[in-house]
Amino acid sequence: MFKTIRSKILFLVIGLMSVTSATLIFITTKNFQQQITAQYLGLAKDTIQSTKRVMETEHSELVAYEINTIKNQRSIMEDIGTSVLSMVASCYDLQKTGILTEEAAQKQCMKFLDKFRYQKNSYFFVYDFDLKGLIHPDKNMVGQKWSGFKDLNQGDALKIIKESIKSKKKIFKVFMWPKFHDKKLVKQMGFFIYFPQWEWIIGTAMELDDIKEIAFKKEENITFKLKNILDKMSLNDIGGILVFDSHGKVITHTSNLPDSASYASDFILDKSMVNHLMQASDSPEESTEYQNVYNKQEKLFYTAFVDYYKYTDWYITAYVSNAEIQKISKTIAVRQSIILVSVLMIGMFLAFFITQKISDSLWQLTKYAKNLSDSDFKQEKDPLLQSIGANTDNEEIKELTSAFMLMESQIGKNIRAMENHQSNLKSLVKKRTQELIKSNESLKLENEERKLTEKEKEKLINELQKTLDEVKTLSGLIPICARCKKIRDDKGYWNNLENYIERHSKVLFSHGMCLECSDELYGDKQWYIKSRENRNEVGEKQQ
Repeated sequence: MFKTIRSKILFLVIGLMSVTSATLIFITTKNFQQQITAQYLGLAKDTIQSTKRVMETEHSELVAYEINTIKNQRSIMEDIGTSVLSMVASCYDLQKTGILTEEAAQKQCMKFLDKFRYQKNSYFFVYDFDLKGLIHPDKNMVGQKWSGFKDLNQGDALKIIKESIKSKKKIFKVFMWPKFHDKKLVKQMGFFIYFPQWEWIIGTAMELDDIKEIAFKKEENITFKLKNILDKMSLNDIGGILVFDSHGKVITHTSNLPDSASYASDFILDKSMVNHLMQASDSPEESTEYQNVYNKQEKLFYTAFVDYYKYTDWYITAYVSNAEIQKISKTIAVRQSIILVSVLMIGMFLAFFITQKISDSLWQLTKYAKNLSDSDFKQEKDPLLQSIGANTDNEEIKELTSAFMLMESQIGKNIRAMENHQSNLKSLVKKRTQELIKSNESLKLENEERKLTEKEKEKLINELQKTLDEVKTLSGLIPICARCKKIRDDKGYWNNLENYIERHSKVLFSHGMCLECSDELYGDKQWYIKSRENRNEVGEKQQ
């Protein structure tokens, strides 16, 4: 396997293209998935900002409506209150000029105020500085001391008004006041004016719930309008937009995904999901991941951005489906794979075609090389090589063919030179062989003579060695100590006389003691004296 150049080239080309294709598919798929993810997450962030801008615009219009409505109502109440105060002042003028008594003037004024209405059901009421009711559509409150009316800070609203109206003459105050029909306490905005001549406090009020009701209807319209806008967002194809309040109630939800949970308005979301998304709103620039808890068949995860709009207490969630991003990435990967595989197939075909042309020429060169041993190398140019060079466009093959032709020509020259040299060498070898034979015979004679001479020499050496072994004498000057008679050897050591002679000759010593030394050593000993006397007697007897 892979023994031919063509198979190796094909393997190399296909291998490189396959590895390159796989690497490109992996890198591009991963990069594209990252780019797709970043793109859709950026779209989610932009969607949140767009949604927030829409909400800010609509909320600003709603707040402007409430403010303008309250301003208009305040203006109406103040204008009508001024007119009423003028009417009361005209009644007081009748008292002042003496036309009417104070009681008659007040009765006439109260009769007018009791019947006066504006904006259909709006009315005026009057109470004195003792907080006793003088005029009110509810007759049960006339002649009674009013109390229990709280402002928004839970203070006594009528007492606060009494303390400040003398200096201000007229004031606006928000307080809790019972409805005329069902006596239910509702938030009302009141306008109070002071008539000091009779110490009357004249007031009128409007229920703020009326404005709230209209605002609520407008808020519903805003929600409907917001849903229509969000339905057109391109994010719905890959994710969706979910708006809910702090209680988990769904305000609106849009998404085109089939596996996305459909949350109807007023639907209460799962508490854990709400807490997770509310916590994520603390970092609106960072994404968070959460699971669709309503899909029991499979686990679906979404990546989302969450922001909080405090004026409406709404949480805006723009999310993308992780599964959808993976689908898009896989689709792109398949498309790229098809393209790369197509390119790979084309490359394989081109590689096969190119290697086929190269391998044909190489096969012919191989055939030529195999038959080269049978050539006599007498032709200057081989016809096969000329045919290969003429039929190929590849410069490398042409150069290789020229190299073969040059090699063949050079081999032919070398063979002829070798043949001439071989002929000369044969005659030279023959001549030298004869000379060597003569020299060899002469050497044989010399060698035999040398062997005889060496045997005689060896015999003589053995005889001399034997003689030397038998003869071993001392000669020359020997250094000896004048006192102890020790002898110094060649190495400078002092040796006993007998030891030195024994090492340098075949003499062995037997120790004894002369008479002089015996007398010197043992002359005073009785055993020695007695022994010597006995020895002397023996000597004398022998003589």
